[in-house]
Amino acid sequence: MDPLHDLIVRTQRGDMHAAEALVRLTQAMAYAVARRVLRDRHAAEDAVQQAYLQAFRRLATFRTRPPSPRGSGASSSRPHSTAAEPAG
Repeated sequence: MDPLHDLIVRTQRGDMHAAEALVRLTQAMAYAVARRVLRDRHAAEDAVQQAYLQAFRRLATFRTRPPSPRGSGASSSRPHSTAAEPAG
């Protein structure tokens, strides 16, 4: 199973260790994107904090699905991603 998908599912089930690991796994990328877009360290930190708060508040409404296999056992040079989207 994809580690990100596993952490999301475990966090949805109330596993706080998984929630902490999920933040550790994604925070550097989230901050880098926010910093690039906002061009201000403090604004980026605030934006990332707000994004995590909103995501965790709405986590129960997210539907997760594991990454789909690409082809019949052939490996891909592109990394897997876990899709998590708000339930409609």
